Formats: sequence, structure tokens, C-alpha cells
Amino acid sequence: MDFLEKLREEDPKGAIAYHMEGLLEAIKNVQSWFSKLDDTLEDPAATAKTLVDLQVEVYSHLSYHMKELRRPMNRFIEALYKKLPEVNEEEALMQVEQVERVEQVERKNGSSVTKSGKPAKRRRKTSRAPARK
Repeated sequence: MDFLEKLREEDPKGAIAYHMEGLLEAIKNVQSWFSKLDDTLEDPAATAKTLVDLQVEVYSHLSYHMKELRRPMNRFIEALYKKLPEVNEEEALMQVEQVERVEQVERKNGSSVTKSGKPAKRRRKTSRAPARK
């Protein structure tokens, strides 16, 4: 991975490289859990345990890195577009705004995740009656 190595060299403590590496690791782990599912087809208890492990990997590890990668990645993309001579700043901002709109839709639809990695609960709009005296 030359790209990640270059990022690490330029910014050893950078969020982008750290979370991209974490994302790749989580993806490899998910693949591993899926292959283990093939081995547990005949054993319901082993299948259940493997599915729990897979669920933890997806909702905790994978979603954590995806969530933490959003803002640094947006800033990085915006900086790259600004460096390109043929792309003006307005086009670069439009690209970043498009990503932000996707994030807003995800939050609106309740498909975002909380800091713990669990899916965010949708809040219902309720009207409260005034308190009685």
C-alpha cells in the first residue's frame, strides 16, 4: 500500500492513515468471520457465536473507523482538489458538499452510528403536554 505508506510518512499521527488502516483491518476481519461461518454450518451454537463476533466487528470496529474517517477525509479531498490547477475552488467545495449531503441523509434516515458503534436510534417527535400545577 504505497498510498498509506506515503500518508504515514507525511503525517505519522494522522487520522486518515490510521483510520484507513483500521478500515482495511476490519474488512479483513469481516472476511475471516464469513469464512468461519462456512465451517460452522452444522453447529448452531458455533454459528451463533461466529455471528455475534461478526456483528461486533461490523458495528464496533468497522463502523468506528468509517465514522472517524469522514471529516479528515473530507478535508483531505478538499485540499487535493485545491491543488489541482484545472479544478477551481468552487468545484472542490461542491464535491465536499455532496459528501456532506450524503451524511445528512444518513443521519436523517437513522442510518448513522453512535460513538459506541451501535446504530443511532431515531428520535420520535413527540409533543409534551404542559405540566399541571
